Amino acid sequence: MPITRVAKFEDLLAFLSESNVPFQVDNAAKVAVLPLNEPPLVGQILIRWEKQLPYVQILYPLVRDVPAERRGEVEHAICRANNTISLPGFGYEYSSNFIYFRLTVPMYEEGMLALSFRRQVEGVISNSRDFLVPFQQVVAGEPGEKILQLAVAAAQARKS
Repeated sequence: MPITRVAKFEDLLAFLSESNVPFQVDNAAKVAVLPLNEPPLVGQILIRWEKQLPYVQILYPLVRDVPAERRGEVEHAICRANNTISLPGFGYEYSSNFIYFRLTVPMYEEGMLALSFRRQVEGVISNSRDFLVPFQQVVAGEPGEKILQLAVAAAQARKS
């Protein structure tokens, strides 16, 4: 029987399997790792089912190895982006020095339609695609306050 609702980690794994989505799983941590190869996005999406809370986190690491001297500008860019876009979720992992996009989805007993869950993952991919190059530019030296202008320029470049 096809998976129509995702209400627990096992449902997610079954849905990914029947959708022919490649993934690796860490059952103990309740994490599914999906490869993403949609240039410029190349990496992994992590889907973590929280053990003690009714949440699922969908996370894509955007830019790794952010130099310490660029951290302030990156923080500035993250705040500007999150306060402007429709689906905020950019963050910075201080212990590993990387920028990410994360969406936290409430997952109560009734779960969520499987296709709606897929749309949540697609939202993470979309925002990550829109801001990957702009965040790379901030890390490379652009001021964080220009993140939105950089995103507009990147979108125009993708269209041409």
